[in-house]
Amino acid sequence: MFQTGGNSANTNLYINNVNLTGAGGQVDVVDQFNPTNNPYSGTNVYADFDEVTNVYNLWAGYGGNTAVASTNIIWCATNDAYGSTNSGSLELVANFAGANQFLVWNLGPGNTFPGINPPITNFVNGVSFDIMYDPSSPTVVNGTVTNYGFFELGEITASYSIDDLATYSYPITSNGWVHVSAALNPLSDPNLQSISTLVLKQYSGYYGQLNGTTKLWIDNIQFTYTNAPTVYPAPTIGIGKAIPGMRIFAGDPTGIYSREEVRSIQTGESWIGASTYPVSYTYKLLSYPSSIDQTHIFLIPLNDVNGGTGQGYNGLDYSDASNLVWMVLAPGPTAGSVVCSVQWKTNSIGANPNHTELAFTNATALGTWTLEFTSANGGQVIPPGGSAQPFTINDPNISTDFANPLQTYFGLQPNSTAGVGQYEDWGFIAVSNTSDGSYSEDFSHESTDFNGNSSPAGYFDKSISQVPAGLVISRTNADMYWFNWNTPNVNTTYLLGSSTNLTQANPTWINPAYYSGYNDENAPRGNPSQYGNNQWELLPIDDLPTANGGQGGPLSPSAFFLATTNQISP
Repeated sequence: MFQTGGNSANTNLYINNVNLTGAGGQVDVVDQFNPTNNPYSGTNVYADFDEVTNVYNLWAGYGGNTAVASTNIIWCATNDAYGSTNSGSLELVANFAGANQFLVWNLGPGNTFPGINPPITNFVNGVSFDIMYDPSSPTVVNGTVTNYGFFELGEITASYSIDDLATYSYPITSNGWVHVSAALNPLSDPNLQSISTLVLKQYSGYYGQLNGTTKLWIDNIQFTYTNAPTVYPAPTIGIGKAIPGMRIFAGDPTGIYSREEVRSIQTGESWIGASTYPVSYTYKLLSYPSSIDQTHIFLIPLNDVNGGTGQGYNGLDYSDASNLVWMVLAPGPTAGSVVCSVQWKTNSIGANPNHTELAFTNATALGTWTLEFTSANGGQVIPPGGSAQPFTINDPNISTDFANPLQTYFGLQPNSTAGVGQYEDWGFIAVSNTSDGSYSEDFSHESTDFNGNSSPAGYFDKSISQVPAGLVISRTNADMYWFNWNTPNVNTTYLLGSSTNLTQANPTWINPAYYSGYNDENAPRGNPSQYGNNQWELLPIDDLPTANGGQGGPLSPSAFFLATTNQISP
C-alpha cells in the first residue's frame, strides 16, 4: 500500500522492478546488466561493451556454436528493459545460415565455474527475463504465427547437460521488450535445488531454418526460490494396457536432446548402388504423444563419421556424422497431425541437416511410414492415410557421399521438457533391397524382449540410446499392464503392491512378483524403472493376482494396486 499526504497538488510515483513472492519466497537477481549494481561488479562493471564477455561467452559443449562470434556478445548501454539510462542489457548478434545455433553461458568473472555468484542452493520455483528482437531479424512461421525463432534459457547441470527452464518465441506482432516468466517445480526436477550456471540458446531449425542476422537483447534475469520446508504430495498412479510392440521411452531426465533409438546391426544399408529399386525404410507407429518433438530415421554413412564407426556416441548424427539423411516427424499445427520432412547434410560436423527437400503435414502419425528411394537422387515418402510425397536430393556427389558402409537409426528425441518421460509404441521396422537384402522385425508379435542390447531377431541394437533400458518389448500374450507413478520426492522409493480384497479392515498388499515366483522380473517387469521423472513397472500375466492367492492359480476377477513406501509382503 502507498499513501501520500495532502490533496492540493498532484503526486507522481515511479516504481521499478517490483517483485511479489509468497510465504518464504525470495528473489535472486542473476543479472540486470547494470554497470554499477550487478553480481559481478568490481572487476566486471560493464563499463565497456566488451567487458560482458568476462561473464558471458560461447559454450562449445552440447552441440557447439555456429551462429554467434564472441565479438557479437555485447553489453549494450542504450537498451534497457525499463528505460533506465544508468543500466543496460545483453546484446547478441547471431548470423544464421540454416539449421545452426548459438549457446552462450555465464561462467562468472574471468569465465570461471560456477557462473551465478553465489550459486542458488534453495528450491527454485520460478524464472523470469526480458527479451526484445530487432525487427530486421529473419523470421519463421509456426502454424499461423510468424516469429523470430525459438529462444531458450536453461541451466547447465552438474553432468554438463541442459535443463530447459523457460522458452519463448517472440512474435513479429510484439513491439519492444517482452517480459517472460515461468513457474518451476523443484519437487519433480532435482536440478532446481541448486543452480550455478545458465545457458542462453537459440536454434535455427526448431520451427524452420533462419537465414540472416538476428539481433536480440536480454535483460533482468532472475529467479524466485524458497527455503521453506518442503511438503511432498502423494504420488499419482496410472495403469494402461500393454500394447504388443516396442515401447521407446524418452527416458533421460537430464537431457532433452537425448536420442532413444535402435541401430541396424548390418552396415550395407544404403540405397546407393542398389541392384533393385525401390529401396525402402519403413516403420509403424502404434502410439504417438504430441510432446515428442522428433521421431526419426537417420541414414548415416560410416566412412565420414569421426573415427569411422557408428558405435558408441548418442549424438552421433549431430556431432560426429559429417553426412546424414533423415526423415523426421514433428508435431503438426492441429491435434494429432504431424509435419514430415526429408533433410540432408554433407561435410558438416556439429550441425543438423541444412537442406530440406520435402516438408508436408499429415493428419496422423499413427500407422506405417515409408521412406522410399526410387533412384540414387530421388524417391517418395508414403505416409499413413495420405498420398505419397515425392522428393529429390540435390547433392551432385550423392553416389559417394552416401555409399556403404551405412547404418540406419530408428527412434525419437524429445527436444523439450514436456517430452521427457513420454513414449512411443512401435509395431515393426523393415528395410528392403539394400546390399544387406530385405528384412523386417515385427515387435508386435515377439515372445521375448531384447537379449541384452540385441533385438529378438538380431537385426537391431539399442546400445547407442542414452537410456537403453528405456526400450522395452511388450511380449505378445505375456505382458499385460503398464503401471506408472510420479516421484514427488526424488529421494523416496515407491513400490507397487497388489490386493484382491479391500473389504477387510487391514487389506493385505502383496508384491505382484510373488505370483510368478519372482521368475519373470527383469526390470521394468515386476520392478520399477525410472523413465523421465516417473517410475514405470510392466506386469506380465504371471504377476497378476490369483483368485486362490497361490502361484500359478486362476486369475482373480478383481485386483487393486497402490504405490507405497511401506514394506510389501511377501
